[in-house]
Amino acid sequence: MGSCLALAWMLLVGPWIPLGAQNPISWEVQRFDGWYNNLMEHRWGSKGSRLQRLVPASYADGVYQPLGGPHLPNPRDLSNTAMRGPAGRASLRNRTVLGVFFGYHVLSDLVSVEKPGCPAEFLNIHIPPGDPVFDPDQRGDVVLPFQRSRWDPETGHPLWGDEELFQHARKRVIATYQSPPSLDNPHSERALPRQLPSKKAPENEEEEKRYLCRRFF
Repeated sequence: MGSCLALAWMLLVGPWIPLGAQNPISWEVQRFDGWYNNLMEHRWGSKGSRLQRLVPASYADGVYQPLGGPHLPNPRDLSNTAMRGPAGRASLRNRTVLGVFFGYHVLSDLVSVEKPGCPAEFLNIHIPPGDPVFDPDQRGDVVLPFQRSRWDPETGHPLWGDEELFQHARKRVIATYQSPPSLDNPHSERALPRQLPSKKAPENEEEEKRYLCRRFF
């Protein structure tokens, strides 16, 4: 029991003598922006701070594309399975709907964002054909729009294997994107794919513009 309490304390507050940690404060204040939730690292978990990853991100391609079938079930199928059955039955474990609301509150705290990504990216949820609510006519082409959240502009191109590479890329990419060279403006500057120190450079000009729009605007 003692080891469990010590581990929980370290996860909440941090190690006893962390290297480079801020000095602990001698007062407490109730704030709603996440500041001072961790007394050793005051900004951890605050509004607008970068999400701290304890494990590498899990993507279908290793760097960017989200996982889907067959690795993960369809969200609508999962919802239908979880909610299937007669209503009004008591929980065998004495659970109430309060647990669902609390879980949704925790989920919203993790995934809710103020602004979507730019440019807009959609990870639409495909509805199984014949869904009684969304596809009663069995068209098979119904999707629920789901827009990807805003990404941290201080991180790098999504095709880079490590987002932190952006910190090193800034030292190598000395270019600004204005417009492609043309007869009217032959001296316009342009960052080329070969200047980006990525494991997988943009495949075409449109992908290049997409990245540069994010980076410089």
